[in-house]
Amino acid sequence: MKFVPVPLLAAAAILITSARAAAPVSTRTVTPGVGLTGIRLGMKRDAVIALLGRPTQTARLSLGTKTRLPAAQQGSYAEDIWRSGGEVLVVVLSRSQKVLQIGVAGPPFKTTTGLSTGSVFPAVRAKHPGITVRSYQMEDAVTFFADDVKRGIAFTTSTQDDQATYESLSTLKPELMLVHPAGQPVLPVTDAAVGTPDTTPPGSSYTPRIQAWFANRAR
Repeated sequence: MKFVPVPLLAAAAILITSARAAAPVSTRTVTPGVGLTGIRLGMKRDAVIALLGRPTQTARLSLGTKTRLPAAQQGSYAEDIWRSGGEVLVVVLSRSQKVLQIGVAGPPFKTTTGLSTGSVFPAVRAKHPGITVRSYQMEDAVTFFADDVKRGIAFTTSTQDDQATYESLSTLKPELMLVHPAGQPVLPVTDAAVGTPDTTPPGSSYTPRIQAWFANRAR
């Protein structure tokens, strides 16, 4: 999956210890405006890292495209990315140690209305009739943000078709589901100022902790 940094960005998870049994199915539920079991909007970034282990990749970002931060604030947002098997699994956007957005990828994660990254966009629109769609040119791709501002969830996808339009969504599936505060638009963060290169070997899991966490999510 081609990953384009988004405000993504954000995360999903449940606290797992060796003494605990496999997590119940309900822990895979994405709750708009709230988060997932274990990772919630407003919690401390350090608490997320303690839960999932060291991120595969961390970038310092500024708000992108439509809103620019003053130069003194460039890079004030931290975007932490966890991968499993080379694929993006969790993305957390935070500022001043506070989680602002949580992004998850992969069909095991479903919203309270049954949507996942395996759903097609017509199904997303059917479940979220008031959704707002915005598109941004990011590097060599066009990225769509289909955002239910009122409920606090957005669905993103990207295409290298520079002629892509709103209608293009009928053939695409979300790459990431982003939980954000209800009533506030999703933050399309696009500018990587100072980042840590992603050195995870393709096809490998970064840490046993994130691998075990994902295995529980997939059950």
